[in-house]
Amino acid sequence: MNTDDVLQFTAEMQKQKGKVALITITGVTGSTPAGIGQMMAVTSKGESVGTVGGGAAEHALKQKAVQAIEEGKAFFTFSFELSETGMVCGGTVSGFGNVFGIQHRVVIFGGGHIARCIAPIAAVAGFDVTIVEERAEMESFFSGSINANVRFILSHPGEYEDKISLDKNTYVVITTYGHQADQAALNFCINKDLAYLGMIGSKRKIEVIKSTLDFSEKVVKHLYAPIGLDIASEKPGEIAVGIVAEILAVKNKGILRHKKDGEYV
Repeated sequence: MNTDDVLQFTAEMQKQKGKVALITITGVTGSTPAGIGQMMAVTSKGESVGTVGGGAAEHALKQKAVQAIEEGKAFFTFSFELSETGMVCGGTVSGFGNVFGIQHRVVIFGGGHIARCIAPIAAVAGFDVTIVEERAEMESFFSGSINANVRFILSHPGEYEDKISLDKNTYVVITTYGHQADQAALNFCINKDLAYLGMIGSKRKIEVIKSTLDFSEKVVKHLYAPIGLDIASEKPGEIAVGIVAEILAVKNKGILRHKKDGEYV
């Protein structure tokens, strides 16, 4: 099977909204069954098209690809000696994998002023955005005029389990109209396996809400509350920028510093 077949399979998986990792060999040394430029596409179930040399090394790469898909990674790299996989070849192979079909989402509980600012910024940054609100009249603020990647879900807290889907590629922002609504959203999200969970509010409000729920130390440590970067502003638009910037820093494992203060080659 040639490269065109692998690329065609990858493209077809994307059309079907499936997740697939495209592995490419970029370097070989010594005796190896793989050659530079060889490709293999691997689905989330471990099914594959193409080859990167076969044997135990290829099996190991399939496992690495499936793991990357499960963890929601956009790409991964690899470099290992074939002898490490039990193969008699004495060479080494290296390369990378691009994962397609992983969609990062921002789910905002609440449709107020800050949510209306976060939604378009997050959409432009490449996220699918979902607004969760129990007030039907708020939908008009999000209908069509912002971005096609923004959707509105009308839901009361008692309906969250049936209407809202959250996963490890979801970044949750809680910014509802009141204390009880914030607490209901937090209670729904707190034990989910999320990429990010943040809640707006003063330190006093956050402590009060924390005291009413059964939190583990691990959960408390990973809750971003008060939410966002400290940009010294009370303006909704600027607060929204700080929140999305924090989400991007978490997503990309970035370092919060001025670029002018870093060392660049």
